[in-house]
Amino acid sequence: MKRNLLILVLLVWSVGLVAEEPPTMPLSPYELAVVAYREGRYADVEHWYHSLSRRDKHRAEYLRLATLSAINDYRLETARERLEQYEGLRLRGEEERAQRDEVVAHLELVERLLSNSRVMATLDTLVAPSTEVWKRLQRETSYLGEVQENAYLSPDGKSRWQVRCDADSVPLFYIYHQLGDGRWDEANPEVVRVNGLPEGCQMSYPFVGSDGTTIYFALEEGEGQAVPRHTLGGKDLYVSRYDRAQGVLLVPAQMMLPFNSPMDDFCYLVDEEQDLGWVVSAREVWGDSLRLWCFAPSTLAPYEGERLREVARWLAPELKPRMRGNIVARPALRNREQPLFWVGDEAIYRQSLQGSRVPEGLVAEYQKVQELWKECEASLEALRLKLGGGGATAQLKDEVLSLEKESEGYRTRLFTLRNEIIRLWRGGE
Repeated sequence: MKRNLLILVLLVWSVGLVAEEPPTMPLSPYELAVVAYREGRYADVEHWYHSLSRRDKHRAEYLRLATLSAINDYRLETARERLEQYEGLRLRGEEERAQRDEVVAHLELVERLLSNSRVMATLDTLVAPSTEVWKRLQRETSYLGEVQENAYLSPDGKSRWQVRCDADSVPLFYIYHQLGDGRWDEANPEVVRVNGLPEGCQMSYPFVGSDGTTIYFALEEGEGQAVPRHTLGGKDLYVSRYDRAQGVLLVPAQMMLPFNSPMDDFCYLVDEEQDLGWVVSAREVWGDSLRLWCFAPSTLAPYEGERLREVARWLAPELKPRMRGNIVARPALRNREQPLFWVGDEAIYRQSLQGSRVPEGLVAEYQKVQELWKECEASLEALRLKLGGGGATAQLKDEVLSLEKESEGYRTRLFTLRNEIIRLWRGGE
């Protein structure tokens, strides 16, 4: 009797559990397509859209999703055709018209960044669970400092850039310095505001370059925005400059493709001396995995060709992983001439430009600016040593800031000259 009663009680209890967990409804084909779009599986979105009837292909929400998918997959001709159909629909209400305007703005953003795509030499790649990727990145770049989600620790461990928010939830940086006893001077941080941040955005994964002035970080727009207004995806990589005199970061510049993508792009690190760079991204991966690239920054050059979409996705067949020694420690020419710069895997030497369309004067100007930049960097290094020795005067800080601006000017000029040399060398008009 007791046994039967116990069985009855257990049966009633189990029925109660089942009642508390109603069966989940299967997702509709459209909802599955939305999930595929959010995960970057644009081929699956295309398959869904092509399976629709002619009438359904002209439903506003379906056409909107298919247009966004084509934009994010860099199939801009298809995107423009669909957008033309989308703009021809009679939309109901302000909300639907606002959604269409978001798609138009997103296409304009992708077109602008796509026009600035750069081709580069990939030295190494890794796709792995996120924890493994971050550990690998830290192992390889520990000598450049430590990048965390909300902070950057300098290589010497004596300063920390911490992401904070003010009373209005606007992100900014607090720079903490280490005291003589090893504790952080929490009471006297430098507060650094960032000019021109989009409203409601968040900063993460900061990295401070070796010049102490160039700052890279990820910007993420506010939650709930299906189509970001300022970024390609949830997180985009930006670069800014620290104006020490004013205590602010200048208006951040969105980094070119393929550093940014429609998926989350987390952080960018660069070692200019060793000619190495690293990027962590969530593109073309599933679940908890991330993708890590190691590349040669000096090989960056504007991409001109028919395979722009592949370059923008950073997955083109010609960008194969290769040993770092092939780029970083490659032997010079017979006369031990140092290369002017790299284009992809190819070193460009002055003597190899003889007889081409590149004027000798242009090459000479490039070398002269390069020498001035190196002299400026050497002077900067000496001043920074004085600055780090303590007792720095306001005049010394002003000299450092002035030289940093001068160095940035040389760097910008070198970039312009290098692009012009590449254009002429390739037969451009």
